[in-house]
Amino acid sequence: SIQPLAMVSMAVARPDTEVKLLVPTSASTHDYQLTARDAETIASADIVVWSGPEAEPYLAALLKSPRAGQTVITLSKLPGVVLRDLRLDPADTRKHGRDPHLWLSTRNAAVLARALGARLGNTLAAEHFDAEMQRYRSRQATRFAPVKDIPLLVAHDAYGYLLDEIGLV
Repeated sequence: SIQPLAMVSMAVARPDTEVKLLVPTSASTHDYQLTARDAETIASADIVVWSGPEAEPYLAALLKSPRAGQTVITLSKLPGVVLRDLRLDPADTRKHGRDPHLWLSTRNAAVLARALGARLGNTLAAEHFDAEMQRYRSRQATRFAPVKDIPLLVAHDAYGYLLDEIGLV
């Protein structure tokens, strides 16, 4: 559905597997409007990979009843995926639902790679992807260690998963 999930899909897909991106990279997933062509693409896909209704509500109705033979992989529902609580203010202890940016977790991306790799019969590529995500986390933790105690200000609170993983939250 979205670029990060398409990238994971391409990493584990076999060479003869066509991966299509549904939401253009220039569009926001927060307010995307499906087109008739999008609905056709979804209807004809053998496998649909999406984050889930929290991040992509525009897909929920279409994917509620997949056609016979179609596999729908919902990242937010995969066993092993970690979901963060959404906090609107760091001092706020109340929960405001789940952080929908779960694809920014390298661990969640690896869970998706393993699930998709198993479905496509390409578990070796999924294992390679998982190892690459582990190396990435380690490199980023080392890279950002010097600024660990400096406050970080972002305009859009989308990076919590990754910041948790590399020790900046």
